[in-house]
Amino acid sequence: ALVLVSILPFRYLREIFNTRCAFPVCARGLPEGAVAFLNQAGATGDVLNHPNEGGYLEWELYPRQKIFVDLQTPFLFPDGAIFAADQAFQDPVVLANLIGTYAPAFLLVPNQLRGFPSLVASFPDYVPVFVDDAGVLYASASRNPELVARHRLRAIEPFALDVMGPPDDPQTFARAEAELRRMNEIHPGGGRTGVFEGVLALQRGDTDTALRRADALLREHGDRPEPNRLRADALFLAERFGEAVEAYRLAIDRLGSDARSLAQRPYLESRLWASLLEVGRPDEAYRASRAAIPDIYAPGVGYNELVALGRVALESGHRAEGRRLLEFALQKTPHSEAQLRMWIQQQLGAAAQ
Repeated sequence: ALVLVSILPFRYLREIFNTRCAFPVCARGLPEGAVAFLNQAGATGDVLNHPNEGGYLEWELYPRQKIFVDLQTPFLFPDGAIFAADQAFQDPVVLANLIGTYAPAFLLVPNQLRGFPSLVASFPDYVPVFVDDAGVLYASASRNPELVARHRLRAIEPFALDVMGPPDDPQTFARAEAELRRMNEIHPGGGRTGVFEGVLALQRGDTDTALRRADALLREHGDRPEPNRLRADALFLAERFGEAVEAYRLAIDRLGSDARSLAQRPYLESRLWASLLEVGRPDEAYRASRAAIPDIYAPGVGYNELVALGRVALESGHRAEGRRLLEFALQKTPHSEAQLRMWIQQQLGAAAQ
């Protein structure tokens, strides 16, 4: 035994959850959802865990389940055990040694370790069964056949929170939504999975479900930008632009200074400007856009930002500037974005008249 768009096209989903939505919405960074799942299932069998989570897991799961190590009480564990518990989720040799020695029933993997799926592929007995804000829970199919049959995640890539399957197949999203609902029913406070469920609802145009999900998340995680962003996107899609203005402002106000927050800012600001235009406040949209991106030559200003700036400039009466910005945007817009390139060319033609 172990020691103790539409508005949100498929490309947009991949972008959000591959780069932006691994947010630390659980302030304590604890695997609360995985614990709720194990407790509800009455799971037994040892858990191979990262040292950082040992104290919480021991408190919540013992004596029904044993863990590997607890970094909060390092004097109980040799340095080699702490090292092995950390490296098991990054090194195939260490993982193989621990699995071979202890045959754990579960692996609880920190969600920052995006390379783990390729590592664990050498151990096909272990499959993902649950995702929360801190990590991904794998279960041994041979040790937990009924649990795995009910809860194995097949439609969701659990680390990036990406939909798996052909994007043009409606069942791709239906299967992912079913898995997300199941997890959110077990752990309603989950931030990442809650936002993901709401975004998938927007993908099929269901703004009511997205708003309900956003409002529930805001009660738990109102200080985070992502629930506010989900609510704002739902309001925008529902053409409730006045409310969307305030929602986008809240999302922007809650951004931090980390890389993920900085990556979200251009999208949120461009949606804010678009909402201001829709409610007939073009001058305000123009002032906000120029304040947000004062230097269009700065690194990181891409074609999407230039398109948004150009549209705001045109609609606020700054026609020469708007045309110039759209000309710059067209130079940077890849040919794979055929629809957007056509729209830019149409706007340029109209502006020239």
